[in-house]
Amino acid sequence: TGGGSALSETSLQAARLAMRKQADPSRAAPAINITPRYLIVPAALESTARELMTSVSKLGQANPSIRNPVAGMAEVVVDPRLDAASTTAWYLAGDPNIYDTVEVSYLDGHRGPEMFEEQGFEVDGVRHKVRQVAGVNPIDHRALYKGAGA
Repeated sequence: TGGGSALSETSLQAARLAMRKQADPSRAAPAINITPRYLIVPAALESTARELMTSVSKLGQANPSIRNPVAGMAEVVVDPRLDAASTTAWYLAGDPNIYDTVEVSYLDGHRGPEMFEEQGFEVDGVRHKVRQVAGVNPIDHRALYKGAGA
């Protein structure tokens, strides 16, 4: 999205609609109906994101019986490293178990971390080293959405 898409009920509804109506050119069906699973935000937006996802009533309304239409829409994931790029941008991602979005590849089939241990001879003690070698490759962008913020 462009500017003016601050994290809000309205922008989340628009993002959800855009993800649901996402088209797959290789299919005859008009939409692939992607459902957001994660709301990924920088630390600066954590409180807003949690309030939007957990508040039962619509935010900013005097009447508490008006329901929040985005409550429970997605699980909030906070990554403070995002603050370095933007404190207002936010992201939605579909369920990785349903939509192939990012592929993780491991060197020589090592699916877990390699652990190394060294016993001390001159000093009583043990040194440990852990190494994980992996590569990440984007597969399909359709299950991702970025709100540029305001």
